[in-house]
Amino acid sequence: MKFAIISDIHSNLEAFIAVFNDIKKNNIKEIFCAGDLIGYGPNPNEIVKAVIENNIKSVGGNHDYALADNLLLEKFNSNAKKTILITREIILPEYFNYILNLPVKISKHNFLFVHGCPPDSFTKYIIYVSDDVLKDIFIKTNHFISFTGHSHVPEIIRFNNGNIIRSVLNKGLINLDSSDKYIINVGSVGQPRDNNNNAKYVIYNTDDYSIDLKYVEYDIKKTAEKILKLNLPSYNAERLFYGI
Repeated sequence: MKFAIISDIHSNLEAFIAVFNDIKKNNIKEIFCAGDLIGYGPNPNEIVKAVIENNIKSVGGNHDYALADNLLLEKFNSNAKKTILITREIILPEYFNYILNLPVKISKHNFLFVHGCPPDSFTKYIIYVSDDVLKDIFIKTNHFISFTGHSHVPEIIRFNNGNIIRSVLNKGLINLDSSDKYIINVGSVGQPRDNNNNAKYVIYNTDDYSIDLKYVEYDIKKTAEKILKLNLPSYNAERLFYGI
């Protein structure tokens, strides 16, 4: 069985459509999202509508929860904060309520989905977590793989015989060892920050324990133009072209 994991869509409709179509081409029926449906981009309503209509199971991210949490919002940089304030003005009530009711984590089968860091943080960046803390996380979890987002940078962390092995998750297929445990950051659909401007997502195959990081091209210019038209911060548009 295969399922897809996406994350950090950030209201980028063009990137989402391109990724969703690629997922359908791979004949995958089940999709999980590691949070941040909204923020930065111009199409929050369309994204939430698509997530609901396509039964995509999503956790909440920090941008999602900041929609109604001013204390959380105050921790954002100026561009992210301005975007959330504009998003509050345009998002429909039913989608506002949907976002606020997203769970912090989803546990299914032998997998965990959380935005930031296992077991239940939507604000902690996994890239800054020390090896000692990671060891404690792995020891306490029963999940084979914890899927995360938040940093927008694909990464794979392996727990092997008490050792932490960290590496960049590159495009393409790799096989995991079923006797180990993993934390996998699936990158970002809507705002990549790994110096590659393609939208990204992961396919996991339960039959052979394989992870496949996909790169998907989309119409960046169209998204950027909509960002500027909505008077969102121009940096939100500029960074899309460079994947930063």
